Amino acid sequence: NASAVIVTLCKIPDYFAYAFAENLFENLFKNISNTDNKSYVAEALLKTRRYFMEEHNNPLGLAYTLYAINEAYV
Repeated sequence: NASAVIVTLCKIPDYFAYAFAENLFENLFKNISNTDNKSYVAEALLKTRRYFMEEHNNPLGLAYTLYAINEAYV
């Protein structure tokens, strides 16, 4: 069973989906150095959405939505 799913609310171009996923996974896994650290999916998604708005002035990241149990983490 999945504890978190990230979906889009509209069709996203492949090039953007790739860049978004790459940045999302970087944010999700960069703080995990040992088994005690938790990386929250919602925080990684927020950082990624914010990155594309602030750095690239691209609102497509806002189409990504998280459906998850409370405080889902990796």
